[in-house]
Amino acid sequence: MEIRILKLVDILTKGFFSSSPFAGTHSLSCNFVVKARSTPPQPWCEGQCSVDGMPFLQYDNNNKATPLGDLGKEVDATNTWTELTESLKDIFEELRKQLLNMEPVADKTRYPHTWQVTTVSQYKGEQFVHAFWNFTTGEQSSFYFYPMNKIWGVIHDKDIGTMKQWKSNSELVQGLRKFSMGDSRHCLKEFLNHWKEMPSKY
Repeated sequence: MEIRILKLVDILTKGFFSSSPFAGTHSLSCNFVVKARSTPPQPWCEGQCSVDGMPFLQYDNNNKATPLGDLGKEVDATNTWTELTESLKDIFEELRKQLLNMEPVADKTRYPHTWQVTTVSQYKGEQFVHAFWNFTTGEQSSFYFYPMNKIWGVIHDKDIGTMKQWKSNSELVQGLRKFSMGDSRHCLKEFLNHWKEMPSKY
């Protein structure tokens, strides 16, 4: 079972939800590193987002959002860009709280202060198809979350306690679901409209 789940997560995080396998489908994906603590001016959160595998946004908590590529330059002045970056900010602040709140009950010499967070949302037109969140510490995927049906799954037994704590945080769960099933749909719709105006780039 563990091998099967690991293979599934690997497929998803490598872009299974791109536009190529399914005609008319598009995906918004984000990949970030979140740290419980960092030494200023180093950011505690940084990463990027892509549409159909094409990066358009670089984000960290110090410099906020920076546009990447032609799509990023096209949409960085839009309200949708602002809404997306605000959603990311809220989610990763909540994730950081989770990490900080866990420190007192963990072995601080072994506690994983850094997590890699990957999310992909796929839509066909405006219809939600699928989404997932994958949480990784070190070199191994730890647990995952499917927002559509609120299913959490652990990949390594040692992370069951962490997963249960995150699962019980209703504010975090609501934020993850809102991003995957609401914000992503709106962003994809708006960004793809802009992308269609750049036929040589699409």
